[in-house]
Amino acid sequence: MARSWTRLHEHLGTPPTTWPRPRPAYVPARPPVTARRATDAPLHTEWTAPEDEHTPDADRAWWDLNAVCLLTLGPDADKRTAAFITSRCADKTGALVFACLLHLSGDSSGARFWWRFAAGFCHPLAEYCLFLEHAHSGEYDDADHWRTELLRHRFVPDLVCGDRSTAPVLSPPSMDPVHPRIRHRHHPEIGTVPLPTFPW
Repeated sequence: MARSWTRLHEHLGTPPTTWPRPRPAYVPARPPVTARRATDAPLHTEWTAPEDEHTPDADRAWWDLNAVCLLTLGPDADKRTAAFITSRCADKTGALVFACLLHLSGDSSGARFWWRFAAGFCHPLAEYCLFLEHAHSGEYDDADHWRTELLRHRFVPDLVCGDRSTAPVLSPPSMDPVHPRIRHRHHPEIGTVPLPTFPW
């Protein structure tokens, strides 16, 4: 597994890494984030908590994931993404930001890929995104894996993401300007990998 990650970095021209690649999971087709309306959003005052041993609510996990992505982008999203490109896709924070952009634009598979990349560097917010994404998709074994990682790192959503009741709900009306800035490169072992391009 680690060899596949090394070959990806050789393919992209980035330094090799040695962490194991999480096993891929089926990503069901779903409408893009922009297909939902703010009036559809339930009123939540708390984030989906990793320490809660009950099965996460799939719909609530979706709304929480969307809110986390919007918070992650923030005013520095362009700068973080540019730094990600400059680092030749080796920056964990840039990978997290790019994954959130992919999620908001409807590319769940691409978002998972880069969340896993950032999680490989033990980025707790990337782990939380994967926990929420798998919970939303009904992949509870995978969600439990990331729940365990979050508990091991003592992740507290309120400390990282802030007050849930004031978190943003939906993305901007259109993510169309983002699509021309994304290219897809095929890797013979890993598959298609979305990558950001200049100018960003």
